[in-house]
Amino acid sequence: MSATLSRSPSLAIEPMTNGFGARISGIDFDRLDAALGAALNQALNRHAVLFYRPGPDNRVTNEQFVDLAATMGDVIRYPYRRGENYPDERLGKIDTDAKAINRFGTSLWHTDGTSEECPPQAALLSPEELPEQGGDTMWADMVAAYEALSPSIRRLVDGLEALHTTEIPARRSGEPEVYGKGSEFIHPVVLTDPASGRRMLYVNEHYTQRIIGLSEAESASLLRMLYNHTNTPEFHVRWQWQLHDIVIWEERLTQHRAVADFAGPRVLRRAAIKGARPR
Repeated sequence: MSATLSRSPSLAIEPMTNGFGARISGIDFDRLDAALGAALNQALNRHAVLFYRPGPDNRVTNEQFVDLAATMGDVIRYPYRRGENYPDERLGKIDTDAKAINRFGTSLWHTDGTSEECPPQAALLSPEELPEQGGDTMWADMVAAYEALSPSIRRLVDGLEALHTTEIPARRSGEPEVYGKGSEFIHPVVLTDPASGRRMLYVNEHYTQRIIGLSEAESASLLRMLYNHTNTPEFHVRWQWQLHDIVIWEERLTQHRAVADFAGPRVLRRAAIKGARPR
């Protein structure tokens, strides 16, 4: 089933399984305006991940990529692993092989920048170079993950908070300088989407260190259960990249991970949208 968003007549969406994720089409890169941004944000809040495939002969320039992001909000310089390879400092580059993906932990389910007080609200990726096979990216529906918990576990996690820190990925990577001076912040374990009232899990294996108020053993056990729960296939959508694809996702409604099953280079450009403090 496809639908056209009324606030941008050119933008069409085709929902994927269970409405988590949607293919979009009809973006006119010569007319990137506020109406398009509003339509994208509306679709993003509903479907959490948007997949756009312009085709091999329709490469989106770096300027157009950033301009597209800017229709949705303030484009920020990503705080870690900053890309210095583009003239526009808001545009980051992810240039990694499979070993680096494992070393930096981006093959783990995660939400970007949760060690910050105000993590990004949304992000965009687009590949510039891909391996011959593999290198997909997966997203997990954290609203569905929360709703699938038993009522007893929901009551337990609803009032909890967790510490998120760059100490974990810095130690894992062996390259702490990538994370600068480092950062940490405490966020609720469960967030509420102000637009819809939906609740979602907000802990991830990449940044979450411990749950406040629990013993070390209790925290580790509960976090491990929640991480395993996130790995439930029914919560997932998987995207097999083609050159120049663009994927936009809402950071708080989702987690994502790269699949480290490839050989050779894998280069993607990234933009991040400014977010408020999670509540």
